[in-house]
Amino acid sequence: MQPLADPQGQAALLLVESLIHGLCENGILDLQQVIEIAERALDVQKDVAEAADGDAAPMWRAHQLLTAITASLKVDRN
Repeated sequence: MQPLADPQGQAALLLVESLIHGLCENGILDLQQVIEIAERALDVQKDVAEAADGDAAPMWRAHQLLTAITASLKVDRN
């Protein structure tokens, strides 16, 4: 059974995802810029997870989510 997600983290993720979509829709960011932002977040998050050692399980779950979001954005580009 998967533990319940952190409600603050879920809210933050939804807010940021909505913000990025809004910036894209309004022409402030293009899709390539959004992909670069997602990739940068993925790289930083990976470094944090690797540094966390034994307490990294939740961080690797977050890494999976960021990986899926980034992959989804790349599909939109094609």
